[in-house]
Amino acid sequence: MTTPTTTRTLANATLLLLLLSLPVNADQTKMPTLLNLVAGIESSHNPQAVGDSGLARGEFQFHKAAWEQVSAQRKAQGKKAYPYAYAHDRFVARQYAEAYLTWLGTDLQRRLGRKPLAWEVYAAFNRGVGGFANLGFRFDRLPKHTQRSCRSIATALNEPLTR
Repeated sequence: MTTPTTTRTLANATLLLLLLSLPVNADQTKMPTLLNLVAGIESSHNPQAVGDSGLARGEFQFHKAAWEQVSAQRKAQGKKAYPYAYAHDRFVARQYAEAYLTWLGTDLQRRLGRKPLAWEVYAAFNRGVGGFANLGFRFDRLPKHTQRSCRSIATALNEPLTR
């Protein structure tokens, strides 16, 4: 018998397999710098940080849903997946952040029809892909604090704020 939970689980598994089959198009040459910028913006490089009313953890301020998404991706790739408590582990969290930012870059490229700029990847990291999509992927519609962070990333990577 098919239940709503079974249907949802199958839909999530199908989506994950589809996402894993997409090519990775994020600019890997900028990834180390982007990771450092995100860690600085999100937590001032503090792996013990807890924010967003206790919902975000670690240097990259991961929410549990994003962490679990990366864990599922790692399992599908035959890599070790770590419990959410490891969001406070600098080494593991950096691996997860790189995987998540890469996935976001790929998803944004599909949605935008072009390679996203690093600030756009950060905006999707910060607001969620759906939240950023609801804003029309527009810089001027982002909250002011997110705009400041995006501007910092664009400046550090010598990228424009528009295309």
